[in-house]
Amino acid sequence: QQIITLLQRFKFVRQCIKCSAKNLLNVDEVFRKSQQSVLYPINPLFDLNAGKLTTACTRAFTRVFRIFDADGDGLLNDAELNAFQHITWGSTLIERDFSGWKKVVAQHNSYFQREGLNNSDDCISGEEVLQDGKFTVAGFLTIFDVFISQNRLEV
Repeated sequence: QQIITLLQRFKFVRQCIKCSAKNLLNVDEVFRKSQQSVLYPINPLFDLNAGKLTTACTRAFTRVFRIFDADGDGLLNDAELNAFQHITWGSTLIERDFSGWKKVVAQHNSYFQREGLNNSDDCISGEEVLQDGKFTVAGFLTIFDVFISQNRLEV
């Protein structure tokens, strides 16, 4: 209970690992997580105090969205999202992955609606996250917003 209270109070703390140097419990995990936090800092992507993606991150992911929108319709279909996944992480998605991501994104309010952002060059405020079963820019951003906020950085 004390740990949960501390994690809620100090939002910059992303993980808590029970470890013991005496018993060699999770010592390697502590070093691995420490190394990850230094090599891959979250601050350029996610504003921990505000609990949202940074403006620079939003612009970057919007650009990535446009690069992978091969047909130029302003939506990412399953094939385009799979191309993104394959080029970025070297793995392909299966149908269950697509439906799971769509379900997660649909359950969350649009990133822009939740954050109350105004119209910008990148997106329109209040944009739907899914349209005709395809991801909009807001939906693509919501994927990252959800995974980063849940501390699941290995999408």
